[in-house]
Amino acid sequence: MAQLTATCAALRSSSAQVALSDDVKKSGLTTMSDDDWETDADFENNLTEAEQRAYGNRETMEKYNTVMSKGGGGGSVPGEAKMSLAAPPAPTPPSVDVSDILPPPAHTPMSADMLAPSTATQRLGMSSQPVQLAAVLAEVGTDSTCSPRTSRPSSRTSTSTARAPSPSLHTRGPSSACLVHARGCSRLLATLFLASCFAVSSARLQCHPALCAVTSVAAPPPPHRAGFVSIVGVPNVGKSTLLNALLGERLSIATSKAQTTRHRILGIDNSDDHQIVFSDTPGVLLPQYRLQEGMMAFVRSSLNDADVLLLVVDVFQQDFPDEKVLRQLRASPAALLVLVNKVDLLDPEAAVDERRAAKAAERVAKLGTAEELLQRWRDEFPGATVLPLAARRGGDGGGVDAVRRHVLALLPEHPPFYPKEQLTDRPERFFAAEMLREAIFEHYSQEIPYSCECRVTSFKEAEEIIRMSAEIYVAHDSQKGVVIGKGGAALKKVGTSARKKMETFFDKKVFLETRVKVRANWRQDKKSLEEFGYID
Repeated sequence: MAQLTATCAALRSSSAQVALSDDVKKSGLTTMSDDDWETDADFENNLTEAEQRAYGNRETMEKYNTVMSKGGGGGSVPGEAKMSLAAPPAPTPPSVDVSDILPPPAHTPMSADMLAPSTATQRLGMSSQPVQLAAVLAEVGTDSTCSPRTSRPSSRTSTSTARAPSPSLHTRGPSSACLVHARGCSRLLATLFLASCFAVSSARLQCHPALCAVTSVAAPPPPHRAGFVSIVGVPNVGKSTLLNALLGERLSIATSKAQTTRHRILGIDNSDDHQIVFSDTPGVLLPQYRLQEGMMAFVRSSLNDADVLLLVVDVFQQDFPDEKVLRQLRASPAALLVLVNKVDLLDPEAAVDERRAAKAAERVAKLGTAEELLQRWRDEFPGATVLPLAARRGGDGGGVDAVRRHVLALLPEHPPFYPKEQLTDRPERFFAAEMLREAIFEHYSQEIPYSCECRVTSFKEAEEIIRMSAEIYVAHDSQKGVVIGKGGAALKKVGTSARKKMETFFDKKVFLETRVKVRANWRQDKKSLEEFGYID
């Protein structure tokens, strides 16, 4: 049985014309208009011997005609050999089912089993699932050396007069191009496959624009944003609590006592499209000794290198203690967000019991509503964005997510400053010493917490346990006895509390050994402050 290896089709669009390749011309393939055929006999009489052999394969031609006649409408060929491509429904981009429309390579001889969709997809190593049209066209390919034609002579006349093909173009006879098994194929898909099969130039059929229209193009990745964000404010307004909520990690120690934070602590929020380097800073105050002067130096340096400033105030704050820092805030080129923290304390409905609801009502009567306080800070900083905040609640309920969204919108486009897996710039020893100092703030009162400094002298990490030694420095001999307590009971409580914090932070068992030493007047001693990292 002769092998049927060609097909062509036409669009019923008045603007689209198809010119066949030299392969089709050499095979004796002719073009007929809708009224060229009247009977089956007329059709068969006009077939060449090779065409009759091909046409004799009724089963193959029936499959072919069933596919090609599903376009509907327009002219037809009598009998079973209806090969019209009329206007089908509009295409549904961008995915198509290739299980029925994959042609074999042009060099592969056609056979009856190749017409089966499963055979074609298996031969090409592809699944029958919908795929992008670009991948199908890439498999079919085109011949760019073919020149377009606008008309070709009819085989039914001996003259050389050329005429334009009919809008419904009929072809017959074998060809060396390919057979498109296109059941349910849309007009646009048929056009693109014919362009591949018959090597019609892109200038005639506008293949590339059409292909761009039906294939999905991956959107470019969002720009990467990175920058430095400084969190500033007076002591005990919730700066460290806000940092921990933004990071989702308890990186900075926080207690109910003021001036818990003494260092500038960097916390890095990483994502695929951004890196936010937050700086938690000591509370703004008027320095009384050299230690506090070093703490305020941390605050001023954080204002100088920030892209965004987060000024945290709370509902109880009435003024700003340091005019110099306040002037620096107003003059800074960085974007300013004023966050009014603890607004949940002014909401009686949010109270968990009647007693707290009554206290919230008293605060509103004394301080004003949350909206009134927000407006007061808008008047204080006209160019700033003022947001309510309940940092302890975290998430959207506390306004933390809103703060992050505002910060991201203000950051410049920039590559990351630190490796993406890095959380902070401080070593593990630093955080261990901070957790020990936090336990001291929680267990002692009055002057003791502010006179103590902690340093980890040994840090040895094994597979299942971390063994460390730490020293607690006090400013006076009398304070040493208070920290140790009777029989060492007070120091033992502090050590147990600190060890639990460390085990949670490091996610590993910790053995902690603590000693108390006296370093006289260390808060004023330059050498001691340099050793503890408060001044350069």
